[in-house]
Amino acid sequence: MSVLTTVPELSDRGRSVAGMNDADRLVLDIADRFYLAPGSREQAIRDELGITPVAFFQRLNRLLDDPTAAAEFPELVNRLRRVRARRLRQRRSAA
Repeated sequence: MSVLTTVPELSDRGRSVAGMNDADRLVLDIADRFYLAPGSREQAIRDELGITPVAFFQRLNRLLDDPTAAAEFPELVNRLRRVRARRLRQRRSAA
């Protein structure tokens, strides 16, 4: 079975009335997992979503700014927002 049959595409189409679709939830689920081996996350992104890691992180960043995602997964979204903010501060101070 192809991944693309389970996750047709990562767009805003197919959003439920509650706001998030299954693809959004899968992106957050993959972001929440802990990976030990280098490259494991990237392989999971390709295998489960059928997209590149770059497209995954772009989608994840949009979800972190989405109030619906924050309402449905508040602890995860807030933790990932803090990580993003910390990395941004580090990049700015290094420049």
